[in-house]
Amino acid sequence: ITQKIIKTFTGGLNLLRDKIYVPVLHYAQRFPLVIIIACLCFFAITIAGMVGGQIKMTVFPNIEGDYIFVDLKMPSSTALSQTEATAEYIESKIIQIEDSLNQIYDQNNIFQGISKRFGPGSNIARIDVILLSAEKRVHSSAEIVEMIRKQVGEISQAQQLSFGTSTPFGKPISVGLYAQDNADLSAATDSLILKMKALGKLKNIETSNEKGIKELSIVLKEKALALGMRYADIMRVIRNRFYGREVQRFQSGKDEIKLWVRLKENQRNSPQDLAALNIPFKGRWYALSDLVHIKSQKGFLQINHIDSKRSVKVTADLKHPKSDNTNVISSKIRNEILPKIFAQYPGVKFSQEGQVREQQKTGVSASKVGPVVLILMLAIIVLTFRSFIQMFAVLAMIPFGIVGVGWGHFLHDAQVSMFSWFGMIALIGIMVNDALVFITAFNNKLKEQLPFKEALHKAALSRFRPIILTSITTVAGLAPLMFEKSFQAQFLIPMAIAIAYGLLAATFLTLVFLPAVLTVFSHVRFFSHWLLTGKIQDRTSLEPAVKELEKT
Repeated sequence: ITQKIIKTFTGGLNLLRDKIYVPVLHYAQRFPLVIIIACLCFFAITIAGMVGGQIKMTVFPNIEGDYIFVDLKMPSSTALSQTEATAEYIESKIIQIEDSLNQIYDQNNIFQGISKRFGPGSNIARIDVILLSAEKRVHSSAEIVEMIRKQVGEISQAQQLSFGTSTPFGKPISVGLYAQDNADLSAATDSLILKMKALGKLKNIETSNEKGIKELSIVLKEKALALGMRYADIMRVIRNRFYGREVQRFQSGKDEIKLWVRLKENQRNSPQDLAALNIPFKGRWYALSDLVHIKSQKGFLQINHIDSKRSVKVTADLKHPKSDNTNVISSKIRNEILPKIFAQYPGVKFSQEGQVREQQKTGVSASKVGPVVLILMLAIIVLTFRSFIQMFAVLAMIPFGIVGVGWGHFLHDAQVSMFSWFGMIALIGIMVNDALVFITAFNNKLKEQLPFKEALHKAALSRFRPIILTSITTVAGLAPLMFEKSFQAQFLIPMAIAIAYGLLAATFLTLVFLPAVLTVFSHVRFFSHWLLTGKIQDRTSLEPAVKELEKT
């Protein structure tokens, strides 16, 4: 049985070589420019598909998680009992979703667990839902999140209500704004949030510029400024009267007792008490209400700074993470929305955060290491072949590998992500290795004093089976990983798709595109020699391998 399988497989390879590959190879040798132009067209179509969104792209892949969450933030002054009541209402809606899913799909315990936690403030709650593992679920976590969102609906009392899935990569959309002027920064933040909502592709839009509890602020009047008063002069008196001031310490046995003095409780429990406060200054007393404007407003829960400037971060999730392109939306915010805001508030600056920032960091690292690796790779090729022309032939293959990478992701309905580019790096190594083996065989045939066309033909046929078998076994080995649904495999699937489908494209490039390029370069070398020397010389004798043989 094994011998029959081997014989059948070998016969299939021979049939593929003789009936399909040999005619294509003949055509590539006769009309090499047609092959090269066709590859350029496929390359352009692939790039257009990525830019146009037919081939989806993102910074990090959409990893199917096993739990989802609901974040609830009530107004800062909300009592814990009210926050608990709202969280219980949301939990009841989640349980209704679970019951309906279990009935429809006959899946028991699609929600493995539901937990609530509160804090750090009395107005904050989080509900975590542990899902059935991804390979056993009918619905994706994103679909379940949308079901819960629709079931819960709007909660008018909530200051923020966000629904999401777990992700190890951070927010897909994150923009940092910073400025010296707090008013401009706040206005620019509000404008950005409105415009992000208008895009219709984002959800869970949140800002770090969250309002806290109500507080009283003071602004000096002209009278206080004329007297030469400072904020510190007034705030020191207010602190001493309301919080207290240590006036004496005395010993009582082994204990030290501190004596503090402050206003009575009924004199320091309302804004009116603050306004009626008397402030001593340079031997005279002044009513606080005559010196300052007292305003009641909400403060901020946190205040962040970048380079001594006040900063605010605005984050958002994608409504449709599988179809929407993080890069496209980030580019639209950066190139269309933010310039209009900056024109209105010129003192405001921005920085990219979240996934985009991580991509930029990786890009910067690659831009430093990539050229060094590429130069070393090309140097090895030049030293091996002792020919810059053949080095350029190998180099010409590398960009076309993206055709297989792009359309492989399209067929699997996957997004081209950063992990896909890591797979592309591995693919480049495989492509260069196949090209080296092919050109080495071609040079050996030339050293056997075969004519150029015959040497190229026999080299291609001799390398057909090893290259095809290498591609088949590699793709077969990666196939189980590409169709795996477990959480751990999701990180490797984009790399597997990039390598597998890129290798299929690399097989065509090595066996068809590379002979066409070598043929074109041979013609170029022939006509260049004729133009420079005025002599017509045999094409084969101009090849680097033949010249090396003549020298030896």
